[in-house]
Amino acid sequence: MTLKFNIEIVLFVLVSYCLITFYSSAPANTINHNAHGTNIISEHKHIVMLNPSVNTDKRYIFLGDFFTNIGKKADIRVAYSPQPGKKSRFDARWLYRIAKAYKINWRPLTLKTHSIVKRSSQIIFRDEVEAALIGELRSFGYHENFEIEMGQQANRIHVATNEQPKITVDGLSINKATGRFIGNLVI
Repeated sequence: MTLKFNIEIVLFVLVSYCLITFYSSAPANTINHNAHGTNIISEHKHIVMLNPSVNTDKRYIFLGDFFTNIGKKADIRVAYSPQPGKKSRFDARWLYRIAKAYKINWRPLTLKTHSIVKRSSQIIFRDEVEAALIGELRSFGYHENFEIEMGQQANRIHVATNEQPKITVDGLSINKATGRFIGNLVI
């Protein structure tokens, strides 16, 4: 019974010490007092937080994409966005260097901290590519039925969401003997 009582006292003293240490190390503007004189820690509105997941449709990544509550610095470009439909991982060291370079009050909790940036995209499917090729072949005078074979890479093509996709075929060259053609697909 005495042992249990002593452990409870030690835990009480330890918790009290932690609270006193926390209150004394907290910035003065984060501690408020209510009507009863009890300290209440208020949520600080200007704490910089990392966005662990970012979706963008822009060509560039801005500081405001990575960090919240940074004011006018949010519009500073810091990196290129990944290609449409792709994603990039920015690790703790890179993020800390950027925060330090722009004097942002943030540091990672662990080296496992990261932010994933995904670029939004719209997909152009195989049938749209085939329709553009057929239209171009018909303009060369091929009006009979024909079949187009394409590799697996042409199943889906990702393009930026903030651009209206237009599919054209450039530099089309047709070998009439074999029926093969070569051209550049421009999207």
